[in-house]
Amino acid sequence: MATPVLGYVAAGAVFVPAAVGIARYKLLDQAMKLFTVFSLTSCLSVSAAFILGLFKIKNYIVSDIYHLVEVPFLALIYHTAIASASVRRILKGCILVYVAVWLADQLYFADPARLNNALAMTSRIFLVVMSIIALHAFLKSTEARLTKEPMFWIITGTILYSSGSLVVVALSNELYKMGLTYFVIGWYINWTLSIVATLMFTKGLLCSSQAQTYYGLSSERV
Repeated sequence: MATPVLGYVAAGAVFVPAAVGIARYKLLDQAMKLFTVFSLTSCLSVSAAFILGLFKIKNYIVSDIYHLVEVPFLALIYHTAIASASVRRILKGCILVYVAVWLADQLYFADPARLNNALAMTSRIFLVVMSIIALHAFLKSTEARLTKEPMFWIITGTILYSSGSLVVVALSNELYKMGLTYFVIGWYINWTLSIVATLMFTKGLLCSSQAQTYYGLSSERV
């Protein structure tokens, strides 16, 4: 099945926050600088998958490698942004556990010729859990207006896309059994959530707020 236009739009949208982050790099705090670097890895992942697809080469391995970057990188970003020692310990633990799960999956379960739905679902679960923990710590300590805080947009965007993608991937086999139309609808929902999340990430990078009290750092505005 040829990829619908919305799929290409969702893929192309990942370049927007990377471009904005690079343009505003000197104005960003440490966590958002790390998020800019992470956005660049997303661009590399999409580009690699696209190039391999052009040559009719199975590109599922690109997705698996990206998961290994995505989960620990976002955990590191949250770890950098949040001052709570207990939350930081939890995030470190999540990184170690996820890397162990990823290695076990690649050694014993992964099939290079098939999409690794199990790993994709596991990655989304880790991202949702870590993001909820980070959001809780954020809400407990910030006194600023939420929409002015860069990390609010990053965390909520991650929760939105990861939870929605988790549902779509979990139901993908059942949707396929119901018919190609339902399967395509599921992926349209996934691509739409991806675009919305990307816009939220871009909004976070455009926020003027720098390090705030909930980070445990000095407050500074640009």
